[in-house]
Amino acid sequence: MLNIISFLLLSASNLKESPDFLSRENIHLKLWDAYCMDLNNFDILNIDLITNSIKKTDRLNNHLGFLVEYLQNDKGNLKEIKNIHHNALKLINDNVGSVYQLGVMFYNSTKDEQLEVFKKALKSGEYIQNACSGKKSLLPYFWYSHLRMLADSPFNQVDEFTKSKFLKERILPFFDSLLTETGTKNTYIDECRIHCRCMIYVFDGNFNAGYLEIEKLKKSRLKLVTEDDASMVIPAILRMSLLLKENKCEDVINEFKSLPPKWLDIDEKSNRSAMFIFSRIAADAYFEIGNIEASKTWREIAISLNYSNVFKSNRDISLQDAIKLRDIYIKEKSWALMRSLEERSAKFGMKALPKQVGEN
Repeated sequence: MLNIISFLLLSASNLKESPDFLSRENIHLKLWDAYCMDLNNFDILNIDLITNSIKKTDRLNNHLGFLVEYLQNDKGNLKEIKNIHHNALKLINDNVGSVYQLGVMFYNSTKDEQLEVFKKALKSGEYIQNACSGKKSLLPYFWYSHLRMLADSPFNQVDEFTKSKFLKERILPFFDSLLTETGTKNTYIDECRIHCRCMIYVFDGNFNAGYLEIEKLKKSRLKLVTEDDASMVIPAILRMSLLLKENKCEDVINEFKSLPPKWLDIDEKSNRSAMFIFSRIAADAYFEIGNIEASKTWREIAISLNYSNVFKSNRDISLQDAIKLRDIYIKEKSWALMRSLEERSAKFGMKALPKQVGEN
């Protein structure tokens, strides 16, 4: 799960790493480790290194500047911040000790359970936001960033109407308020707001507004990275998802074919989360235009990419894919392929069908 969250949250940088400088990506990795993995890791943060790196990275645009002041405030107020964090987690579950563990709990839940976990996490977010009011802490920022990523995860099985509602009423307003709180035109926080709106428009099927907002997200990221950078995957996925919802399947396939080859390199473990999403989108699009062979191929790839994952939500999604693929094999009377699929997908909860008419 951490690979998925890290991949979606972090923006890559073209700046070179050195002993006295951290890239934009690694600044966030270190802060993520402190705020989301274990707040005790805050004690070993090299805050001077992070501060100097932020200032160097931020020399042209106001992307990360607010992190410096907020990080220093948390350093001086760490005992209270830890207490607020502890209380927020206990509102969810006594056994949850970090944001990372919240994610594990979420991904190990059924669809109905995920909805309840999400509601509790939003309630805890409100508690953190109120408790940190006036403190200029990064704790609310990382909490809501995590919620934003959970909303965008392919393994979030909460219905789109509800996710859109949560984004509109609870998550986007936080980033609106944070932008006001910083008192500057902070392009980094604004990008969080754009991402939220992109998801809302995709979930709602608001095509015209959605394409415009996704283009804004793309342009914002292209100020810092190249077209084939990992952080450009998110706008590509959002756009292809919206095209698929509009039933523009030929456009989906054309964009799929033009993706940077490294995004679909199965040998690169860091790419597998993105490749899983792209494979499912491609399988759906090819099926809709009647290219069943291509649809089968990409559905098989999606299933195989998810095979090593252990979380319940991952298994549930793969079971849905396996059922779609099995329906095709039944229609084609491809009995050997069907039985092989059932055997491989037993891990996801697939039960073998009785012997079919015409099956030897």
